[in-house]
Amino acid sequence: ERRFLRRFLVRMIGGKKQALKAAAIRTWLDSVRGYKEGEEKEVIRKLEAFCGAQNEEISALKEDLVFMKGQVEMLQSREMAHAQKAMKNFIALWQNKGLLKVFTGWKSLVRGLNERRVLLQRVVLKWQ
Repeated sequence: ERRFLRRFLVRMIGGKKQALKAAAIRTWLDSVRGYKEGEEKEVIRKLEAFCGAQNEEISALKEDLVFMKGQVEMLQSREMAHAQKAMKNFIALWQNKGLLKVFTGWKSLVRGLNERRVLLQRVVLKWQ
């Protein structure tokens, strides 16, 4: 029972980080078990070199990621500017259509008024 409680507390307090550390230590112990004294140091050097190469690759990938995010943001801002420009053109087109309709209506109204005035003048002249 004491053993169960101790393991339970270690699991609860340690959590995932503790388990990952333990797994790393176990993996390292399994890899160096059975080596002679000099071989362990050689394996450690190889692992350190491998970790260094992985760190360099990770940093290069992070730089690429930052660059790609910048490119995506730039493209999105260009697309947004293009969309805004297209919307302004669309609004201007509708406004121009509205103005054209107003002027066309005004023109037809004035023409109709002139035609009525001329017609009235003719009718009045006939009656005189």
